[in-house]
Amino acid sequence: EAAKQAGAYVEKDGKKVYYTSTKAAQDANPDKPDAVVSYCAQVGDAKYGSLSEAIAAASDGQTVTLTSNVVDGPGGIVGEKKNVVIDFAGHTYTVTKAPAGSSGTKNQCFQLLKGSTVVMKNGVITGDMADLRMIIQNYADLTLDGMTLDATQGTNNVGYVLSLNCGKVSLKGDTNIIAKQGKTAIDASYWPSAYPSGAQVVVNTEGRIVGDVELGLYGSNGALPLPSTTKLSIENVSHEGKFVKTVGQGDYATGLTEEQIAETFGQMCEITGGSFATDPGEFVADGYKANESNGKWTVSAIVPPAPPAPQPDTEVEQRPDGSTVTTVTKPDGSQTVTTEAAAGS
Repeated sequence: EAAKQAGAYVEKDGKKVYYTSTKAAQDANPDKPDAVVSYCAQVGDAKYGSLSEAIAAASDGQTVTLTSNVVDGPGGIVGEKKNVVIDFAGHTYTVTKAPAGSSGTKNQCFQLLKGSTVVMKNGVITGDMADLRMIIQNYADLTLDGMTLDATQGTNNVGYVLSLNCGKVSLKGDTNIIAKQGKTAIDASYWPSAYPSGAQVVVNTEGRIVGDVELGLYGSNGALPLPSTTKLSIENVSHEGKFVKTVGQGDYATGLTEEQIAETFGQMCEITGGSFATDPGEFVADGYKANESNGKWTVSAIVPPAPPAPQPDTEVEQRPDGSTVTTVTKPDGSQTVTTEAAAGS
């Protein structure tokens, strides 16, 4: 029962001593500040001193809830074949140490591995350490719902906020992806030699993407099989940045002609809604248009002009006696018949 009510604990002689809050634990152990473990995450009734511990402990489909702001957190990894919901519950998670990532590239706030299904919702992820290069490196099926990934907070070197290598990805609710000036908010590349399934991304958010959106083509041995399995579909967003197209060189050359490259980029991105700081015309889907007003382009469906209103049908009959009968048939089928006598009769 004490553990359920606790906000922190200190381990003494192999046993956990529980306290109602972090401050209470610190006050009771002034000579051991580093021994205080604050609970920050919960799975069911079980509490954990780190988000990573809670994620690892969660069973298939369970929800991990962040119970407080984390101002000095390590990076987190969601392993392969994990199905988990991470509810930030309005809190902010700030990475300041031990970034996530693969060997040689431990420079991310979170790394989400292939074969997993991950939902992150209702919170903020930031980074405050110089080693950071990404907020999320994603290989999983990922939903961001009401999340803000903000690279402008703290000291970091984040060049890619949300990097999408593969998986089905959805940005929904009020999700915001915020990069530093001149950096990339989202990148989605077609690189079949590394990630043959590609990334299928749907952006339908009331929030903002601040920073560049980068599309990439990377081949192997001078070849790139077509068509692309990566597709970025933008249904709604406020985008403050530009679209960048990157084509691999050297070992990553595609072997494609300029015409094929242009056509492939056009197939990789389709826009049916949203507002944009630069003209998105080359990616606007058939049946839609981008209208510019005050330096902002808004994409909407083309509405065909209304057909002309039906007009009455008029028939004039000239009778042998010189009289005239005029019949007017209205669109609703009703008729008006007028007879005029012959002139002089």
